[in-house]
This record gives sequence, C-alpha cells and structure tokens, in this order.
Amino acid sequence: TDAEEIEEGIDEEGIAEEEVYEGERNAEGEYHGTGILKIPSTSVRFEGEFKDGCKHGKGVMYFDADGDTLEGIWEEDIMQGPGKYSSADGSRMEGFYLDGELTGEVKEYNEDGQMFFDGQYRSNARHGKGTLTFEPIPNSGSITGHWEDGVLNGEAIYSYPNGSSLHGTWEDGEMQSAYFVSKDGVEHKEITYRYDQSDDKIISSDPMLPDPYELRARLSMDPPSTLDNTASSWIHGK
Repeated sequence: TDAEEIEEGIDEEGIAEEEVYEGERNAEGEYHGTGILKIPSTSVRFEGEFKDGCKHGKGVMYFDADGDTLEGIWEEDIMQGPGKYSSADGSRMEGFYLDGELTGEVKEYNEDGQMFFDGQYRSNARHGKGTLTFEPIPNSGSITGHWEDGVLNGEAIYSYPNGSSLHGTWEDGEMQSAYFVSKDGVEHKEITYRYDQSDDKIISSDPMLPDPYELRARLSMDPPSTLDNTASSWIHGK
C-alpha cells in the first residue's frame, strides 16, 4: 500500500532535517518496492526501487529544478554499475559507478549529443587513457593520452583534422615538447614544438611557433562540484 512517512535527513551543515517518503513498504514498515524519497527544503529527490529500507534496484536522482538527473542502479543505498548523468542543457556522461563514484570507462557528450571524451575515470575524474575531441565536432582535432586526477600528463598524441599529428609529452595539461608527423606518416623530429614558458627575463622561449592545439584549458578538468550532504549520502550510502 502507498504510504507517507517523515524521517530525518542531513543538510549541508550536517544538521538533521526531515525526509519524506511516499511509496510501498514491507510487512515491517520499511521502504520496499517503488517509491519517492525527498527532502522538502531542497530540490533533491530519488524515485525508484527500494528493498528492506534501502534504495535497491533501478532509480533516478533529481538534483535541482533545472532538470539535472542521475540514472542508474543502487545496491543497499549505494550506486553501483552503469549510470548516466544528464544536465539540463542536454550534455551527459555515461559510465560505470563503483561505490557511488565514476570509475572505469566513461563517455562524455556535449549538448548536441556529440561525444567529446572517451576514456577512463577514477573517483569521478579522468584518470587513465582517454581521447578528448575539440569543438567543432567532427571537423576538429583530438588528443589521446594519459590523464591523472583529471589532468593530462605524460606522452600524448594531438591529431589534426587533416591526419597529421604532434607526438609529445604533456605535464599538468600543458605541452612540454613534441615533434610533427605528416599525414602520410613521415616523422619530422628535427622540428620540435615546446610550450611557451616565460620567466623574469623572456616572455616566450619559442615565440615564432604556433599554438599546436585549440582550447588548452580543456586539457585539465576541475574536480566535480561537491554535492550537498543529502545528495552525496544518497549516492554513496548513509
């Protein structure tokens, strides 16, 4: 039978506040079956399956009035397995959640549905091998390399739309050095590109070299914004 119950949740400052549950229950009165869990003072709510008082099975979390959602599978209050985070602007992330965090293969799509990142994640950040494609897609370049905690580090290859490429080394999202490879595969190691680093004496070490790639800032990624305590607890378990 449908029922409604008010229980305590946790707000951003760690202060208990009321949760409202509407849905099915088991013989012990625990959340069991399909239902909706929400806190009236926020826009956060969970709609999905429950078992013995826990979020368990398929469900969708709604984060705000603008329409951001997280869809996936919960096991004993913790998100586990494949999931999809969708933003109100149409962009989305699809990947695998381990103990409530994106870990493993992840694909990121822009608001037009075009994939711009395909690679590995760890603890909600790019970590491992991945390919980032720059806009406008598909007539743009891409970079394939290794990310560490959301930042490109180590050997990487920047591919131009015409098939030529730069092979080099990146540190903290910035290219340190690279050599040019033509679209027919001929290496030109005699031509070395370097990131234009300045100091108190010069403004550029290689002032005549063109910027070899677009949108340098996107090679490093800020950590995901911190969820409020309620949203975080509903993903990672209480």
